Amino acid sequence: MRGDAPRAGNVGPAPEVGRTPDHGLLPDGGLAQDIVLAQDVGLSRNVRAIQVLSRDLLTRAPGERIPTAVQYQQLTGVGSGTVQKALRTLQGVGAVRLQPRGHTGTYLVDVDLSQLWAVAALGAPTAVLPLATSPELMGLAMALRTEFKRLRIPLQVLYTYGSRRRVELVEQGEADFTVLSSAAARDLGDRDGSWRTVPLDPTRYYYEDSWFVLVRPGLDPAATDAVHTVGIDRSSHDHTVITQAEFPEDLGYTYVDGHFPFMTERLVLGEIDAVVWHQSSLAIPLTAVGIRPGLLRRAATVEAVARMGTADIVMRASRAELGRLFDLLDPQALAAVQAKVLTQEVLPYY
Repeated sequence: MRGDAPRAGNVGPAPEVGRTPDHGLLPDGGLAQDIVLAQDVGLSRNVRAIQVLSRDLLTRAPGERIPTAVQYQQLTGVGSGTVQKALRTLQGVGAVRLQPRGHTGTYLVDVDLSQLWAVAALGAPTAVLPLATSPELMGLAMALRTEFKRLRIPLQVLYTYGSRRRVELVEQGEADFTVLSSAAARDLGDRDGSWRTVPLDPTRYYYEDSWFVLVRPGLDPAATDAVHTVGIDRSSHDHTVITQAEFPEDLGYTYVDGHFPFMTERLVLGEIDAVVWHQSSLAIPLTAVGIRPGLLRRAATVEAVARMGTADIVMRASRAELGRLFDLLDPQALAAVQAKVLTQEVLPYY
């Protein structure tokens, strides 16, 4: 397990408008209505204290000392009695187990992660993932679903192309996290410490030799001197880097902007001569329409692709409670599910 997630006040943001809370079940099978549904009619001081403490405790590992009652009073803005009642409630519903140790403080002994998440009224985390059009990305989506199921945390997933667009959706609050290649995560997620990157190595973002060059019908892939116009999707960090490495502008290549999923159409129409392409599942084989693949030829391109091989989660550093979930993900298990999707031992569904 990796180290504890960074904390920003140890409390995640209040539930967002439009997010549906996950109504967890109490140990006796009853619905936690008095805790979760209170947000629909305005939170009482008791309910707010329970939610704030839940979100703080989600950021902590078993064996860790929790804040004092005075510190929790300052955090929640309620009195000592309300704090103590909130802690008793969390223990009573089985969300946490605490152990007082005299003058050394109170320690977190155990956590029922899914119950604590439900009581915190955080809802289902929303991931925005790349379009699952390749074996590795299909496997990645399935692997994340499997791991969240193991943790008993609900997961919502959006899909779109373009790493920059996905990061923007997280920035705008449309999603809670995204998954990028390791290189894109390093370049796009490094913003004054406001972002956190969680490596998922050995889970793959791109398999080896899954990038190549496509040329329009009638061109020989080996005849690079016949290529003049090259498609580029600047919303994709990786596509931009690979294109610029393989077809440098200073060698006379002209870029034509477009969206990656539609680049093959532009090849067929003759609007571009070539495009760097990632292996994808298409309804019609490219060779059937005269599009021919070629190898990446430049050493700089091969090196760039190698730096993008593994997958990283990118999220807001302020989401400490979400970061704690990612500390509990098992990258080896993620990679194992991904490999089973590749061999068709597991059929993906999301």
